[in-house]
Amino acid sequence: MTFRITHYITLSPNRNGLLYPVYSQAPSNIPLVHQVDEGYRISSFVEAYDLENFHATPSINCKEYSIGDHCPLAYFDHQRRLVELDLNELRLGFAGLKEGILTEIGTLPVLTRLHIARALQRPLGEQVIIWQDFATTFLKSDDEKRIYLQAQITTHKSEKQIWQSIRETTPKSPVVFDTDAFFGDMDQTQLRLWLTQNRSDFRFPYGWLRLDRESEPDDQLFALGINWFLSKYTELKNLSGVSLAIFSRLISLSRYFDSDRDFSEFAIDSFVQGDIFRYVPPLNERLVVDFLKSLLNRYLQFDRAQTLLEILKSSHLSVDTTAILLDAALRDEGMSQSTRQQLRKLLRQSAHIQNLRQDLDFNELVLSILHELSTAED
Repeated sequence: MTFRITHYITLSPNRNGLLYPVYSQAPSNIPLVHQVDEGYRISSFVEAYDLENFHATPSINCKEYSIGDHCPLAYFDHQRRLVELDLNELRLGFAGLKEGILTEIGTLPVLTRLHIARALQRPLGEQVIIWQDFATTFLKSDDEKRIYLQAQITTHKSEKQIWQSIRETTPKSPVVFDTDAFFGDMDQTQLRLWLTQNRSDFRFPYGWLRLDRESEPDDQLFALGINWFLSKYTELKNLSGVSLAIFSRLISLSRYFDSDRDFSEFAIDSFVQGDIFRYVPPLNERLVVDFLKSLLNRYLQFDRAQTLLEILKSSHLSVDTTAILLDAALRDEGMSQSTRQQLRKLLRQSAHIQNLRQDLDFNELVLSILHELSTAED
């Protein structure tokens, strides 16, 4: 059983230090985080809904991990490039390097060096220097610095005892909202009724995700999710983990059920602004494009053509998916003449499309579509 990293989170607004990975497992889009054992190997994956107070960074490699694998790590190097690896790879990279090497890499932020030194269990002398740098940078009074350094040294020397205490005191199951305890006695009919009557209850999103997981999706389930979402959110920026999971699932279901117009407008506006990709890293580009195609096929009127123009001008799509979207829209037999003229103008004048024309395959597609449009007009 594997889990794919979708993005990383950190409390640092500058995204310094080691970044913590967030996972998903197909077909669910529920965010998960890992727990590690004493050897820094992954011991379990747990649901993590409340991630809105963290700063996010999308993963580039989107690697997959399983229980027992070395803990994945990520950080930004001295050129602010994202480095993605696991603890074993990091150990190999530092193997044989002299003591004090992390004190000499001054181009890395002190918080990043501190976290790397801790993860690698570098020699105490090296870590003490970094702790002193951290205290000087972030702490004001001498008493604060002294207490911090004493705490770090005590923690370092007591690591084995700390792990022993963790093993003895940590509950075997994660401390999260227990959906089984609350919803476990409900069958699907009872759960649907509860969701219908309790849209304002904090447990609603957990129940909705449970019903979606255990039943075949239908119009009622889709409508329940849409109504709950629109009642709580006017923009994507304030979404938490559980809401992100529901939003992405609604996007997926929109391809099969008639989407509420308000939700469709909300999603399209969020896409044009780039928010879907910025705030919902687990959503993949093809899923969003399929959603947009479904909307265009159902509502391809003049105002929707204007929306398509804005989508294409926003440049959030890759060459391949832009071609897919254009091809689906321009080959629609029900498209009005005014819509064709608008899209044809975009093809000829948009800077985004002009840049894409450097790609031979896309250039051939554009030329073939323009030829078909010219033939149809003649």
